[in-house]
Amino acid sequence: MSTTTSNETAFYLDQEHPGVRYSVVLILLIAFVGSFAAINAALREAYPTLNTTVILACLGAIPVTLLFSAMGEWLLKRTWRSGRILKIGSNFITLQSPGRHDRLIDCGKNVNQLWWRLPLAGYPRGGRERRIPASWYCLAGQLQQDDTRIVVYCYAPARHMRTWLDHYEFEKLKPEDVYDTSFAARLGSPRRPEVPPEVVAGKQGRFWLAERNRWREGVELTHQDFRELLKLVRAT
Repeated sequence: MSTTTSNETAFYLDQEHPGVRYSVVLILLIAFVGSFAAINAALREAYPTLNTTVILACLGAIPVTLLFSAMGEWLLKRTWRSGRILKIGSNFITLQSPGRHDRLIDCGKNVNQLWWRLPLAGYPRGGRERRIPASWYCLAGQLQQDDTRIVVYCYAPARHMRTWLDHYEFEKLKPEDVYDTSFAARLGSPRRPEVPPEVVAGKQGRFWLAERNRWREGVELTHQDFRELLKLVRAT
């Protein structure tokens, strides 16, 4: 989600922050208990001789719970912000994070940019990535000026990625260059790998180091906001 004024565009980052995730779980529990109790009471009132009201109430509570959780998540993402904001003006880019100093990049000076893409299939995924369809892609960018670094990314369907590739270049990274893609690794607990020295020394080394920065300090945009960011930061 973003807002635009005559002087700058503000992107509100990390919509699915921990507060939203925990609240959705709480909504699931409350919605299930409440809907189960209501449906069970209604069935007992309507059919007092029915012996399977508990089973029917459980089955009926599932779609109601999913509906309430979806509505709750939709509302929370639009009203409860993470506090991280990326602001882009005519001559600056600023990342604001609660409790931290702002990261400011002066667009009037040299800015080193790296842009890359990574499929979300073929390697062990954890956290938020596990909830993203395997057919989607992660697209990311790193903006660095001296010691100031801002890493942004989004998850997007393949159709959006193909459209963006018509206008912008993204280095294609292969998960198998870094991740353990064996079947045994997928059965274990997902974790971020170490980037091997030979990969760091290779032609894509700087991109993999930037990807590692994404794991540690990247900020997520929606794919709609990422598209707008590309228009503002990169030349078409």
